[in-house]
Amino acid sequence: MRPFLKMFAAAGLLLLGTTASAQYRPRDEYRYQDRERRDRFFEQLRSDLYTAERSTLPLTGDRNRIERAQQELNALERQMDLGNYDRRTFDETIRAMERVVNDNLSLSNQTWDSLAADLSRLRDFENRFDR
Repeated sequence: MRPFLKMFAAAGLLLLGTTASAQYRPRDEYRYQDRERRDRFFEQLRSDLYTAERSTLPLTGDRNRIERAQQELNALERQMDLGNYDRRTFDETIRAMERVVNDNLSLSNQTWDSLAADLSRLRDFENRFDR
């Protein structure tokens, strides 16, 4: 009976060790860091769109384009939070941002520069997922 207990205890320790090592995966750390970086990126885009929105008049085409870009950005972030890569959602977000950058006449130079840089980073972000 005693050897059976020793064997049972050894099997328990082996199982515990295997479970503990499976819980720590460096890949999870990288995934968490990537998510943190992605969240900061989306927050920067959202902040720049908000700055642009404050400088436009309500009920104008400029405001509508900004609101559309915000909606597309929210949809993209929801898809990314679910772990989905949807090329169409990326493309719609990029097109909406392009319309803001190219067609909004009321943007200050600084706001335009920020949004143009955001658009470039968004394209780079999409390219990383395409690979």
